[in-house]
Amino acid sequence: MNRVARWTLVVLSLGGAVLLAPSCGQARSCAETCEGCCDAEGICRLGTTVQACGAAGEACGACGSGQVCEAGACAAVAPVDAGTDAGTGQDAGSDAGTAADAGQGGAQDAGSDAGTSAPDAGVVDGGTEQLPTIPVQFGSCGTLSACGGSLQGSWVYDSYCLADVFAPVRQLCSSIAVTAEAGTVVGKLDFNATTVTRKLDLQISGSFLVPTTCWAGQCSMLQGLVANNFPGATCTSAAAGGCECNVTRGYLRNDTSPYTVTGSQVQVGSDTYEYCATSSTLQYRSTNPNSLEYGVLGLTRQ
Repeated sequence: MNRVARWTLVVLSLGGAVLLAPSCGQARSCAETCEGCCDAEGICRLGTTVQACGAAGEACGACGSGQVCEAGACAAVAPVDAGTDAGTGQDAGSDAGTAADAGQGGAQDAGSDAGTSAPDAGVVDGGTEQLPTIPVQFGSCGTLSACGGSLQGSWVYDSYCLADVFAPVRQLCSSIAVTAEAGTVVGKLDFNATTVTRKLDLQISGSFLVPTTCWAGQCSMLQGLVANNFPGATCTSAAAGGCECNVTRGYLRNDTSPYTVTGSQVQVGSDTYEYCATSSTLQYRSTNPNSLEYGVLGLTRQ
């Protein structure tokens, strides 16, 4: 079997097994596959932040001052009630003397905190999730001491380390040279007694060199194969020989699934994770080395 044919048969997966098919078809665009919104570079975003708001594969938009992103659309923040409170003029609820409503006020606070005079400074404000964007780390992620523990509650990502985002490519060519890696992540996990809601927007970009010892064909043919897993990838001839590939990958997850815990492992659908949860922190990783959740991923209890 020649080297070209070899690439058409090997599985290249990130975030799940995806067959690396021949490049006779066109890679699907962000607008065709994205449940959130597509940014200017054609990358799928979650579409729930004021910086990138949108839905159904439309172009992401930035919300204006005094607006929030709700259901993929920018909306004005409701004005503060001028109701019947006797103590302050900020709350339209029935409580008297508190500076902000605990759960049923207007734009001042629709969260669960009571007695604060300013809007929430956390990741959820006014009922609309405003989650922090975290830079992705690559390479040495340290060790995860799986200890199990209670998962119930809301957890927000505060660190995300991937052991080797190009691990599937290394299975094809162990001598590839990664020349750049970058990424961001925003998301949270909500566990109740039986189900978990996972919201994750992971965006990765990078480049790597495929030497001629692994690929003797034209770089344009290699590009077609790589694009099946990295839509928009480009592979061009490198000055020193081989092909230099520049890639991006958006990993968007927004689902609710049942889960089961066995010791220090949690099973969600076909995904298995090792984890350690304390009263305030959660660390986990996929047991699949080719997954985009393989490394050490950290969250803080909300």
